[in-house]
Amino acid sequence: MKNQINIGKIIEKLADVSKKTIVVLGDFCLDKYIYSKPCQDDVSVETGKPAWQIYEKKMAAGVAGTITNNLCALGVNVICVGFAGNDGEGFEMKKKLSELGVNIDFMIT
Repeated sequence: MKNQINIGKIIEKLADVSKKTIVVLGDFCLDKYIYSKPCQDDVSVETGKPAWQIYEKKMAAGVAGTITNNLCALGVNVICVGFAGNDGEGFEMKKKLSELGVNIDFMIT
């Protein structure tokens, strides 16, 4: 078969992945996750609508940041090229990318 997958060749290529550098050029964003327990929600006095009782927040670089994260998990050296807002969201996104150990010198603010 012409289009048969060669698992051995894939494993061979991934063996030295830590010696590779990949440039991720793309749409970077900041993903925000909030966690609440509906059983602890209150009713807002002002609106009469549920007021979530947040017990945890998490943030992560998303879209191209997710690809960056996956490459880092494989041990690849990554250079990020993209845009970041000149605001708290952009700051947090670049911070999350930096925490992965990637090069963000080419992220334009």
